[in-house]
Amino acid sequence: LLHKFLCPCAAYPTEEQEKLLDAWIPQYQQGLVDLVNTGRYDGRDDFTVVIQPFLTQTQPPREADKIDFSYFAPDCFHFSGKGHSVAGLSIWNNMLEPVGTKKSSWHKGETFECPTQDHPFIYTSKNSV
Repeated sequence: LLHKFLCPCAAYPTEEQEKLLDAWIPQYQQGLVDLVNTGRYDGRDDFTVVIQPFLTQTQPPREADKIDFSYFAPDCFHFSGKGHSVAGLSIWNNMLEPVGTKKSSWHKGETFECPTQDHPFIYTSKNSV
């Protein structure tokens, strides 16, 4: 219910607002990618920023050709426990993928990836080269 009052253009957009959101969201995402790609956050050994794109191409899970709302909280915006479980697994797997080859969507039934002896770390732009 709060979305209706706090952000009605995103929660209940008009057709015009939906078109604007459809244009703005990818622009915002690309702005984040461009900022991170400047190298601004790559100068330290104890801090960095890495885009984890596992949601950029994700479509809502479907069951019998309808959106499966069991992945969402009652507000239909935030994740439920089930949704957090899949999102958590996906972001973990994204962190174990080299920069430049990260998956941009999640898939039901994914399994947890584990660090390997050759790559026992979370990938950053510095150690993905």
